[in-house]
Amino acid sequence: MIHAAQPERINLVIQKIIDLILSRETNLESLKIDDENLLESLTISKSIIFRVCFCWSYLTDDRSLIRHYQQIGGRIFNDCLSLMASQRDFLWSEYWQKNQQDYCGSGRTKRKLRVGFLGNCFQRHSVGFLSEATLRNLSRDLLDVVYYYYQGWKNEDMASHDNMYQKFRSHENLHFRFFPGETNPPQVAAQAREDRIDIMIFMDSITCHDANIVAALRAAPIQIGWLGGDAVGLPEFDYFFADPYILPEDAQADYHEKIIRLPSYCAVDYLDVLPADKIDFRAKLRIDPQDIVLLTAASAYKRTPECIDAHLQILKAVPNGILIVKGSGEIATVIRRYQERAKELDVLDRVRFLAQASSVEEHRGQLALVDLVLDTFPYTGATHTMEALYMGVPVLTLVGRHYYGRMSYSLLKNVGLEDCITWSVEEFIQRGIQLGNDPKWINQIKRNIRDSRRWSVIWDPREHARSMEAAFFHILEGKSHETYTFHPNDLYSTPDEWNQAGIQLIRSLSADASVSTHQSAWEEALSLWRRGLARDPYHVPCWLNRIHALLVLGDRSRAFEDAYALLEFLCTEAQSMQPSQLTDVPIWVESEGSADPGAYTKYSYLYYLAKWMAAHVGVVYSPEAMRFWNLAYSINPDDRQAALAVAIELLSQKKIEGLIPVNHILGLDPTHQQASLVKQIAMWEVVPQVKTASSPAQPDLYFDYENCKLFLEPSFSSIVTRVLLAQGEWFEDEISFCKHFLRQGMNVIDVGANVGVYTFLAAHRVGPTGSVIAIEPTASCVRCMQKTISASSLEDVVFLIEAAAGDHEGTIQLREERASVFNSVDDPKQMSEREPNDDGKIVNLVTLDSVWRSKGEPQIDLIKIDAESAEDRVISGGKELLSASHPVIIFENKRSPIGTATAKVLELLGYEFYTYNRFLNKLTRVKPQQYPIAASNTIAIHPSDLGKVADMMSV
Repeated sequence: MIHAAQPERINLVIQKIIDLILSRETNLESLKIDDENLLESLTISKSIIFRVCFCWSYLTDDRSLIRHYQQIGGRIFNDCLSLMASQRDFLWSEYWQKNQQDYCGSGRTKRKLRVGFLGNCFQRHSVGFLSEATLRNLSRDLLDVVYYYYQGWKNEDMASHDNMYQKFRSHENLHFRFFPGETNPPQVAAQAREDRIDIMIFMDSITCHDANIVAALRAAPIQIGWLGGDAVGLPEFDYFFADPYILPEDAQADYHEKIIRLPSYCAVDYLDVLPADKIDFRAKLRIDPQDIVLLTAASAYKRTPECIDAHLQILKAVPNGILIVKGSGEIATVIRRYQERAKELDVLDRVRFLAQASSVEEHRGQLALVDLVLDTFPYTGATHTMEALYMGVPVLTLVGRHYYGRMSYSLLKNVGLEDCITWSVEEFIQRGIQLGNDPKWINQIKRNIRDSRRWSVIWDPREHARSMEAAFFHILEGKSHETYTFHPNDLYSTPDEWNQAGIQLIRSLSADASVSTHQSAWEEALSLWRRGLARDPYHVPCWLNRIHALLVLGDRSRAFEDAYALLEFLCTEAQSMQPSQLTDVPIWVESEGSADPGAYTKYSYLYYLAKWMAAHVGVVYSPEAMRFWNLAYSINPDDRQAALAVAIELLSQKKIEGLIPVNHILGLDPTHQQASLVKQIAMWEVVPQVKTASSPAQPDLYFDYENCKLFLEPSFSSIVTRVLLAQGEWFEDEISFCKHFLRQGMNVIDVGANVGVYTFLAAHRVGPTGSVIAIEPTASCVRCMQKTISASSLEDVVFLIEAAAGDHEGTIQLREERASVFNSVDDPKQMSEREPNDDGKIVNLVTLDSVWRSKGEPQIDLIKIDAESAEDRVISGGKELLSASHPVIIFENKRSPIGTATAKVLELLGYEFYTYNRFLNKLTRVKPQQYPIAASNTIAIHPSDLGKVADMMSV
């Protein structure tokens, strides 16, 4: 029915349909549905809902007119489906009478709230892009979440190649219902009823027709429309999720659905982007360096003559402007209409037509290269606008009265871009001209967009999810939709007060609080600091605390995005800014405690940020970590940890000046163990290299660690030595997991033990009634462990095996690297295809099963495997042990294909997989055998052993 860019034709068709409907003898508003008029009535209702009203949204701003016919069509459609349901014994009223107790009675109080999300958008789909982050962040403590994937890909094999589908499937603690192409709506509704869904959210009901049939049959006692377009108008929809801006305050009169206003109608944190080549992009489109690049990107049927004229009027009054036109649909018609009007305005030479990008990721990359996006009207952008803002590009919009005319307005309002919001065509044109002729103004708006990443709810899907959860329980409690509010922004008047409220919340946490309690508190504190930044985007105490809260909650990428932005601000505008009171000091510093609280306020915020980034950006020897250790040391040379990191890095490069910070530390504290050990290594390994002294004997180096003397390789080439001497502890989060998990009397196997960081931690925890078997093929590491065992009297606890582990017994070639942690054994399959390597060393090869049997087949509680890409072979050699004991297994996942292969072997043995957050002491379930994960290590736990880690689970 829609013929792109020909609105007069659309209007004609719509009017004919309306005339035909109105010419009927029966008044549609009072039409009674029966068997005789069922099919005709169903056809009429579909025409109204899915054709007339949907198309009108592209042409008119008359919300009341559209909603009037939408609800007439919805009522007829619903009555038709109700009649059909009664004929199939599928009537909701009868079902509800029989099963109400399962929803509202004792059955409901014994379980979590069950919320379903239904649609075809769990894939590469606009609604999918805008909803994935919110759904990912819904609390599985409060909710059982079920996705009903309906009318999307026809089968799961096809869907598995869709990266967005993979993202949805990888969500934590998820029930996923995939309905193949031949599934009919009653089957979907029946499944939801069987699942006892309390609340069903319909995510794309306007464009997914059969989803409306599911809604009309009623899949749940409470049904809500959200995100995939305006409310449908079916009587079986109870609520509609909007926000304070996308529907004005007077809109409720035009809706039978009760409008719940969330802070925003959507939120995202990450969008996949394929960066565009700026030089190539501008060359192909003949764009000069001084040109202001305007872009309009939209479907063809959004482009009314008035909209096209406004875009070109702006271009005409911006002498350096270039207008890029791109989109989908009848693009030939779009090009012709822009060309005709551009020729009339004498600007055709400055209009460029850009072919549709091959992917949405490529499109987003192109967005980053434009200066200003010109919105369409009366149907505005949603996904396009969100993508532009995500790429830091402003969008100029004209606000309408109906839902589709206010989608851009809502997003712009939520990031504070008042300058990009207009209320008439004349103002739209005038503002576009002003912006196009003022590059500094555009750049300031771009900076404001970047700043909004710290405070706007549209970039905070975690908080958006919390607001949705609050709405669910508000509805269940029978409260009026008009009284729903979430996190009022007027609790405090200054950023300092918001900051202090967040600090007090975290300080009030008890040490023995549950994982869920800790997570909820940090989420609430994050929200408080976000709202402080909404008052002042450059309030550094809120900014620093927000960064740390993001890291605590597992959002590492976002934390460092904010951290680098703060680094830029401090280095360019506030290098010497420092706390003026104790509550201004970052939460992680303050929590360390001090006999002299005033000492915390003498250092600059730049110093605190440098220390934080050095500690968390990567392992101490990584280039990026060293960048910040150097910065911290340059600001405060008395910082012993920073001085050690700088010294070790210099000495590892055989640079004698590394002794200067070491001697400085020893001058401050002659008993400093780590500095003393660093100096011992330097005197043996570095000083002779520069011919300044005779070479002393190789030192015996031990480090006080977990109540034992841990002997280290006396060389800066040893990663373990460098990390322990610089940081005082091993860097992997799983060390903390072991501290919480291990108990007296447990038995542990450490495969790839190196010098025993995990081995001797475990030995201390399991005590004399437990045991640790350490398997290590590298001779120098074995010698260190032998010394540790002897010096610490652990002969009855730690049993050392000098060998590699694999899937069979025998011998194998060990490849030795400069740093022993990277030593690896050859894959036997690859060895048979090539000549032996003369650089390798032949070592014994054992299996976990053979080792276990040799020890009398004890119960094994934990196995740690760090075998440099041989983890799957180690697991294959221990299937008897694993089947008998079901130990918790920590295995390396740095090389994603290897982690995936290991997970697949363990999956066959019934294991489930988790990552660990040391800040919250939390395990989160993941699926590395299907979807790549970013964590360095994965923890595999058999369901029969989940009780042992119950205190680390949030669900």
